[in-house]
Amino acid sequence: MTIGKRLTIHAACGLALIVLTPPSTTHAQDIVRLLNPNTGKTYAVSGKIVDYSGTVIVVRSVSGSEKMFDPAHVQSFDTQWTPAHQAGRDLLLVGKYQEALAKLQEAFANESSPDRRWVQRVVLSEIVSCLTALGNTEPAGNVFLKLVKLDPQTPWFSCIPLAWRPQEPSLVLSRQAETWLADRELAASRLLGASWLLPTRHRSSAIAELQKLSVDTDRRIAQLATAQLWRTKLTSARQADVERWQRALEAMPEDLTAGPYFVLGRALARLKQHEAAALALMRPPILLPERCDLAAAALIEAAGQLSRLGQDRGAARLYREVIAEHPGPAADEAKQLLESMVTEE
Repeated sequence: MTIGKRLTIHAACGLALIVLTPPSTTHAQDIVRLLNPNTGKTYAVSGKIVDYSGTVIVVRSVSGSEKMFDPAHVQSFDTQWTPAHQAGRDLLLVGKYQEALAKLQEAFANESSPDRRWVQRVVLSEIVSCLTALGNTEPAGNVFLKLVKLDPQTPWFSCIPLAWRPQEPSLVLSRQAETWLADRELAASRLLGASWLLPTRHRSSAIAELQKLSVDTDRRIAQLATAQLWRTKLTSARQADVERWQRALEAMPEDLTAGPYFVLGRALARLKQHEAAALALMRPPILLPERCDLAAAALIEAAGQLSRLGQDRGAARLYREVIAEHPGPAADEAKQLLESMVTEE
């Protein structure tokens, strides 16, 4: 089988950063780089990754022996994907979500080997990212929940398609969210449902569920539920509240903080702390660029904060970034705001 580019996935603090490196013709094995917690040094293990979940990574050596490692110690790993999977990843990186989705669905269907089930889970997380970027929240949520059922401690939890922007869900999404909220088996399902139902007539039920989930035994669920509750306090948040939220953000895995930073930025803006608000609002596009809806909204709001500081050049740069990278309603809004800046000048 001809393999395209090799990918190295760096998982520092739980954040999956994808770095392209040239394909290797002399190295056919996977390489896992792990941190030795006793020495603080990184060492490499080569072989074939036969499982990678939220609880264990298993590497089979050339001799056939298998070794298990704590996934929390994984710093990065090199592996090779099928051509369809590689093509899907490449398309995802450049924002061609519809084309990426087709390739990733093909890749998922082709990964049938028991030793490649972990790759299927990686593909599912990427499919969620594509669907979310395309605005298909209902199927994105359902695919994410499938991923969680396959691996409750999935390392790819950050792709969960929660609501962070102030927006009313469609009737179809609202009904789906009600179904998610009623799921007594999966806490992640209830988190999804409550998140999207906050602006609806089910607000009180959503808040009650988020309060329960804020003390869930799954720390990721608890942290995200707590951050979702911040959305309900935006109009009344005081300095003590945002300081508490900032401390909570420092304790969160970095890959889960994009949405919470968006909420924090909006709260800081309301308190007229424009510089701090702009800095917080510029984080989501860096931390979770595949959430293009969130990234675009954050950039637009960050630009507004820069304008209030008299930094029109920086604001214009952010508006142009939205216009260039986020076509659609966000680009239209950014164009209007940019034109109004030029008119005022």
